Amino acid sequence: MTGQSSPHSIAVKDEYILSGGNGHSIKIYQQYAPKSAKIGGRALNFADSAVIVPSFKNFPTTAITFEAWVRFDYLHSGDYATIFSYAVPGSLDEFKVARDSDGTYQIQVGKNTTEYTTLSAGFNDGRYHHLAVTLNTATGALKVYKDGVETASDTQADTSAFTADGTGTVVIGQKQGSVGGTFDSTKSFRGEIDEVRVWNVVRTANQIKEFMYAPISQADSTLVLYYDFEEDQGQTVYDKSSSANNGTFGTNSTSADNLDPTRVPSGAGLRDYALFYNSGQYAKVPGTVDIDTTFTFEAWIKPWSLADGSGEIFNFADSSGAKTIYGGYDSSGHITFKTRSASSGGYDFTLATTTDVLVANEWTHVAFTISGGSAATIYYNGFSSATGTITVNPITAGDSRDTYLLGNGSLLSMKNVRVWNVTRTAAEIAANATRPSLGSETGLLAYYPMNEGNGQTIYDLSTNANNATLGATSGTDAASDPSWQMISDFNIPTQKGIKFDGTDDFTQTLNSNVNLANSNMTIALWANAVPTGTGQRTFIAQGTGTADTGLSFLFNNATQMNFSFWSDDAIYTTLQNYDPGWHYWVATYDSATKTQKIYRDGVEIKSRTANADYQGSGILYLGKYFNGNYRLNGSLDEVRIYNRTLSATEVKSTMNRQLRSSEYSGLLVYYDFNEQKGQYVTDLSGNRNHSVRGTNGASESSDPQWFDDNRSNAKMQTVIYNPPSATTTASSISLTILGRESSITHYKYKVDSGSWSAAQTIATALSASSLINGSHTVYIIGCTSSTNCAPLNTSSATTYTWTVSNPPTVTKNVNNRVFPLDGVDEPLVQGTPISVSITSTEANSASPISALTCTYETVGLHTSDPNYAAAGASCTTLPSLATI
Repeated sequence: MTGQSSPHSIAVKDEYILSGGNGHSIKIYQQYAPKSAKIGGRALNFADSAVIVPSFKNFPTTAITFEAWVRFDYLHSGDYATIFSYAVPGSLDEFKVARDSDGTYQIQVGKNTTEYTTLSAGFNDGRYHHLAVTLNTATGALKVYKDGVETASDTQADTSAFTADGTGTVVIGQKQGSVGGTFDSTKSFRGEIDEVRVWNVVRTANQIKEFMYAPISQADSTLVLYYDFEEDQGQTVYDKSSSANNGTFGTNSTSADNLDPTRVPSGAGLRDYALFYNSGQYAKVPGTVDIDTTFTFEAWIKPWSLADGSGEIFNFADSSGAKTIYGGYDSSGHITFKTRSASSGGYDFTLATTTDVLVANEWTHVAFTISGGSAATIYYNGFSSATGTITVNPITAGDSRDTYLLGNGSLLSMKNVRVWNVTRTAAEIAANATRPSLGSETGLLAYYPMNEGNGQTIYDLSTNANNATLGATSGTDAASDPSWQMISDFNIPTQKGIKFDGTDDFTQTLNSNVNLANSNMTIALWANAVPTGTGQRTFIAQGTGTADTGLSFLFNNATQMNFSFWSDDAIYTTLQNYDPGWHYWVATYDSATKTQKIYRDGVEIKSRTANADYQGSGILYLGKYFNGNYRLNGSLDEVRIYNRTLSATEVKSTMNRQLRSSEYSGLLVYYDFNEQKGQYVTDLSGNRNHSVRGTNGASESSDPQWFDDNRSNAKMQTVIYNPPSATTTASSISLTILGRESSITHYKYKVDSGSWSAAQTIATALSASSLINGSHTVYIIGCTSSTNCAPLNTSSATTYTWTVSNPPTVTKNVNNRVFPLDGVDEPLVQGTPISVSITSTEANSASPISALTCTYETVGLHTSDPNYAAAGASCTTLPSLATI
């Protein structure tokens, strides 16, 4: 960034990533990012197909909210399209959401009682729309929302509770003629569905409107089903709620069938808003936001210009203008923090950043804290940038304040404002800057995502309902109202990682609290490292060098991956065709069965039974063995350690993304290495198992280096899902290609020294035929569209090498007599010209046989005889000899 000595980034504790870097920009992608920028961006297309969820757990009983983004292709004439149905024995339409051919919505609830509601015109316009249905069975109140606006309501006659005993089945895309089956194609859904959510409460109109644009990324006990359809392959649709109501494509959970929907890019309207402030415009926060002598203010801001003078981010004061606390910036981009305790005499305290400055047209996270009534800190993108001591703190508990303003600057965009009456720590600010708040965090007074997009109210999503208003009043104020602004510059930036030099680099935890003794465990990490011909390369180690007390996960020499408790190892021994790029390595242990497993790129490659549990403890090391040896030469990212055994499904489903909050169960350590500054590696698990680079908090040669993780470059863009064996007799090959990063929608390939193919869609099989005997290499480059591919460079491609070994059938024809080409002498007649030809079934060799040399020798003649021929004499006509 211009004016900075070093760019920074923020540690992220959720599905999304934020970074800075030498590219002179800081951008975020977080809860409210556009769906087109989301990791994945998939929906399901239904055409007489279905997602089926048998034995549905926790279906709502007395209150329900159903939500989905839907786009209709067409409706069956005279019939209807079923979006969602829940059936139990004896009540096939326990709960159903369908659209009738006349444009009405058919909401069917319990005991086969049917209610019809009509949505506004234009829903069937070929575009995506958000549909929400709420029902309170106690009152019978039924409401339907289109794109966040209530369009119909009714009173439901049947108010009996739903059945939630686990016997029911949910089907998306089909009406159930019997529980989980007997589908009628005339009642099936034709079109696309995304972001299906079911809640066991009646969501308010504000909640529906606020969150319909937002991928839900945290655990919520009221959410009983959440499908975002971001899986890139397979038959399973994973439920992102805590209920684990996973669904299946069609009727077969293991293989494709004719009821399977297809994955398509999503056009759901997930998008992001901010507030845009022009000169003199502001938002007003109610005086019920009672800040105290400890205080934190956080926001994302984007100044559109710095040349026009200073800007205010917030200004909290009483009605007289005294007791003011102010955050803003000057015309050079320096962030300023000011306080005053009286209405005159200027500010008592001023603090400003020096090297860390705002840059016009770039999003920056800023935070201001007061601790102990006097210690003030400004945070710039998660890092402490300026500190000072307030001489007179203007804030006292219970102050009457009615001029809490957001903005009031010039040309400023703002979103995700949080106000606290506690001092947030540096780790909390850094780790949560891009995470949505739950709303119930201790000390959270107000949380304004600012994602409404219209209206005069900024809704507080904390539990305090401290809603703010645009401008001076709750009505329209042309001079003071900021405007809603749809934003599209919250993108997925470069990922970060940490790199070890193989000589002396390592990290170590600051405590010995990572306890894996006598328990289940999972170690998961991304690594870009190469096994050596001799020696070992350590990813993770803990304990000592005695039996079952030394935990390690490492490369062992050139052909082994080792998951060990010391003298009790699980070793994968067939790495001869090891691809030296990035790979996802996972080791799991089940204490009950003593089963150790190793996974590579989501696929189990080794399993064995251990003799005993791991029983060690101590400091956890990355990059070196617990005795100090076996240093790692390579890079790591996304290191996660659990005290539970991840299933094969969990291993694969969490491989290509950061963890969601709902997936933190059993998580002891989580390093994403996005700090990119300082000596410490933050543990995002919440267990404070932080690590230090090298031996201490000072810079030294044993420090591994921060770096831009290139897992998102061409090398990491694709993965071969079903590689064949290293040697095959087949002269053709078919490979399933997947996008390692979900934004990859196409790929190009070439075989050996051939030309690059045209772009093909991901999951379209890569086919090559007429392969001759010998070694072959296929090169694959990922593309984010059919026209946007990484550079076609073999050194940066995903590769697979295999050998075709297909022995041909070859015969020789000697004087019209056919013999196998076996090297055995053939009887010929003297004086007869030699005529030899070769016939081969092989069109599959680098050097096909095209000629045969005729040789002979004479037997029974003395060497002095002029007709004598030694072995190997060439011939075109046989000599006139009695014996050949």
